[in-house]
Amino acid sequence: MYHRKKSVNAALNGFVDDVIKILKRDGIEPQVATSKDYQKVTDSRSDLQETTDETVLNLLDQKVREPRRLVFYPGALFEATVNTEDYSQSQPMIMLDVPSKEDLVNERPLNLLAAPAQDGAVDQTIDFRNLPSEELLLSKNWKKVTVDLSGERLVTRSNVSACRKQYTLRHVGASTVSEHGP
Repeated sequence: MYHRKKSVNAALNGFVDDVIKILKRDGIEPQVATSKDYQKVTDSRSDLQETTDETVLNLLDQKVREPRRLVFYPGALFEATVNTEDYSQSQPMIMLDVPSKEDLVNERPLNLLAAPAQDGAVDQTIDFRNLPSEELLLSKNWKKVTVDLSGERLVTRSNVSACRKQYTLRHVGASTVSEHGP
């Protein structure tokens, strides 16, 4: 647990780096979804322009729930960052089928399984070295869901409006990382 959002983002970036390193060490090539971040002058008629301005990226890190990077691999645990018809914000989800690089480039929706809404302790029921089958999870009331990219949700500060385009997910803690693999 961290007191400041900046510390949370630093820990999340470290987590993503560690997961990538462990997966590559084990011969697994993870897929990484990197956000597209946009900005414009507030109240202007101009279109949003993609940005790499660190000040704007830091603003987005503070104001939106979606991170700059998401790493996808079999067994990755996420929580939803939005409410939809099919799932609620913070509802745990697991990825069994990893999207291809082409899926990510073309911004195709992701297929995940969402835990039953009343289940809280997902990480205690999943063994990441021996993943449950989709059939087993469905029999335990998990539900197939589709996750899309975030919509245009503008945040504003100092005459700058910005938004982040990223899948509406965030990683669940470091419970999926160990020195023996995910």
